[in-house]
Amino acid sequence: GRGARDHFVASLVDRVEAHVAIGDTATAAEVADELASGLDGVVDPMGPAMVARSRALVTPDDAEGLLLTALDHLSRTAEVFETARTQLLLGEHSRRTRRPRDARDPLADALRAFEGLGAEPWAQRARRELAAAGVRVSSPDPSPIRDLSAQETRVALAAADGLSNSEVAQLMFLSVKTVEFHL
Repeated sequence: GRGARDHFVASLVDRVEAHVAIGDTATAAEVADELASGLDGVVDPMGPAMVARSRALVTPDDAEGLLLTALDHLSRTAEVFETARTQLLLGEHSRRTRRPRDARDPLADALRAFEGLGAEPWAQRARRELAAAGVRVSSPDPSPIRDLSAQETRVALAAADGLSNSEVAQLMFLSVKTVEFHL
């Protein structure tokens, strides 16, 4: 594989988070140990970052230090998404340990990154955490296209390509009336 960036490693990191989310910290700790063992000797900074982040989830007393260590390692990579995930975890930890002011900056940074990447479910999680930390958060700018169904979007795009209503109807196996309705 590619060291700390292969799919097996990524799946272990996700498994740690999943086990923690369902309250199975014992299995999460075992998976974190498996991850650390599998990445022993990997020079890529992504490896130690993922180990530190995983260990933070299973050792709450050391979570902040481990998450900061993970962010330090990630600063030497181009991993925007993994950095944002780690910032989100740091913000969540700070807020849950009754330090909402400390949570705001990492959560805001995570939100910007997730929005920039188009990772909307992650952005929603960051928005919820920011709101819980006392920050008024607005949803991203509403876009009319978000309100369209998949069928309406396909019809609109075909029409935007210059096809007539009857041509769109033939192309999509719809009636002309249906195309007109969608438009």
